[in-house]
Amino acid sequence: MPFPAPFPPIIPRRFFNPAGVLSGLFLLTALCLPAAMAGPATAPDETPVVVIGLSPVFRGNTAAARLNAVADGMSRAVDQAAFAMIETKALSRDFSRYQSLVTGHTNDFVDSYQVLAEGAFDKVYRVMMRVSVSRETLGSRLFPVFPQKTAAADAAPPDAAGPADRKPQVLFLMSEQSLSDVDPRFWWGSLSDDGGVRTESAMTAPLVKAGMEIITHDRITPDMPLKSAIIFQPDLDNALALDIGRVMKADAVVAGKAIVYKMPGNADESETSYNATVTARLLDVGTGRKLGDTLETAVTKDTDDAGADTALDLAAGRAAETLAAAAGALNAAGDAASQDGGAGDENPGRVYLEITGVRQLGNYIRFRRFLTEQKGVNGLTTESLRGDEARLLAGWNQGAGALAALLKQARFSFFTLVIDTVETDRIVLSLSPLTAPSEN
Repeated sequence: MPFPAPFPPIIPRRFFNPAGVLSGLFLLTALCLPAAMAGPATAPDETPVVVIGLSPVFRGNTAAARLNAVADGMSRAVDQAAFAMIETKALSRDFSRYQSLVTGHTNDFVDSYQVLAEGAFDKVYRVMMRVSVSRETLGSRLFPVFPQKTAAADAAPPDAAGPADRKPQVLFLMSEQSLSDVDPRFWWGSLSDDGGVRTESAMTAPLVKAGMEIITHDRITPDMPLKSAIIFQPDLDNALALDIGRVMKADAVVAGKAIVYKMPGNADESETSYNATVTARLLDVGTGRKLGDTLETAVTKDTDDAGADTALDLAAGRAAETLAAAAGALNAAGDAASQDGGAGDENPGRVYLEITGVRQLGNYIRFRRFLTEQKGVNGLTTESLRGDEARLLAGWNQGAGALAALLKQARFSFFTLVIDTVETDRIVLSLSPLTAPSEN
């Protein structure tokens, strides 16, 4: 009797329950599939997509994480297929509409999938999958709303436009807390929901009109050395926002937060007032400079909670218009930064800091925050973070000696800073935790 075909088989999507359950009968059948089923030809209507789905592993439950990673992979595959079918600019202009058409409907577009490899590492379960997406079904949902990508657009490589034609790439790092939210929602947090925030959609049009392109982010925390420092941070400081911007290849980031709440309405309570507040700032990733910031509020009255969305749209739109006016400084800021470089320096405008004692992550984050708040520090990048050692790159035009002198004068509540070596563009230092005096 021949041995059954090797697992995993091709799995028709109708057997996949997005809630996280696979039919036991199907599992028994799958193990006995003949070898001929291991690699069926792709139907003409199908687009095969290879993706990697991810999911955090909570409390060691790898089985649940695997199912969530498969669902994430299917969602990613549908997104990739959609990006190949519709014009990117049209998608970026109305991304919220795209989400409403696709999010939560993955099974409508996936015909089958095959798991190619899988495993858990560093509390994240990853599944490499080949997913067959139905172009006909996906197109019937998208083409009435978005223009189909032309052959000419497909043939042109992404970087075909010259530098003069390239538009600045902007990444949203906005958190949002609406009426139904117990905590703020933000896409870079691994414990947040799907990260979709209304604020981004309301802010997109003014920035696009100002000549910018919006980066389409995912729902997974960016892969960066200080990942644990951002997953619980709905309100990022400038240093962390710039770090995420560099990882996501952005020219600028819009960072901030939005909140909306109810207020007492008229005397007969037939209407309710809704107050929305949006704070946002535009940061140049290349120079680390803040190009503009704003605080906008809007108050509306309505008979139901739709008034909350209206207030949020108004406040976010005004904030975007203010930042769009400052967006023209992106190129100018880059030119000014290049002119500020110290003459005669071997490596003008940057200093490397090699740090030990970062195993206590809180102290390292406090040290980074202190640096970002100092006048003259233009951008801060974590180049590596391994074990008890870290390497930072600071934008600084006055030389390593001046930065070391500044650090020697600093006093910290939870650790002492010891400088070991100072070179032309390099400082070696350590962070030593302060211990509480013992009680006799």
